[in-house]
Amino acid sequence: AKSVEHLFWETYQQRGCIITGTGAEGTGGLKRITRLVKIRIVAEIFGVDHCLFSRMQFMHDGQTVERKQVPLRKLVWLKASEDEISAKMKVGCDEFYAESCQYTENWRMGCRKALEERLGLTMAWQTVHLAEDPDGYRYSTEDNVKSDGYPGLNTLYCIHEVTFRVRDPENAGVQVVGLPEGQEFATAEGDLNFN
Repeated sequence: AKSVEHLFWETYQQRGCIITGTGAEGTGGLKRITRLVKIRIVAEIFGVDHCLFSRMQFMHDGQTVERKQVPLRKLVWLKASEDEISAKMKVGCDEFYAESCQYTENWRMGCRKALEERLGLTMAWQTVHLAEDPDGYRYSTEDNVKSDGYPGLNTLYCIHEVTFRVRDPENAGVQVVGLPEGQEFATAEGDLNFN
């Protein structure tokens, strides 16, 4: 489980979620609302579609977690008054469940930033080598989920799932993501230069 300090960091520093009260005064608990993008990067290798997955995650506390996961990123909540958000939640506002939410960054920009931050793929690289699959987009919500990271805290997840296809897996520029053979590769945080 994550600490209260980590929840504070996620909410007020990273701005990756909001915490709000639920229900009428005194009857509800707290609810965490997070909106995220999950990104599938698909490349055809020897006539078969392959999807990029992360095998290992290095946590902020030094632990490593093995998992098979597509790149993802929490959308950043824009500066809004907590009173305004709490008031909307109390009256059952559907804005937080909607595909487009004025309180967070645009999901398409979130995708681009995720690929840049997580994989070091610049916006220019993405434009040249990736094409969004119009049939590979899906939006869904998962409400009142018992959070594994924060036991006892109900969470609303609003999830944009997006698929990008590699335009030309044989292009020399896509070697940074293990193509054309589908080899493993590593990334690091910081300023990466692929030129």
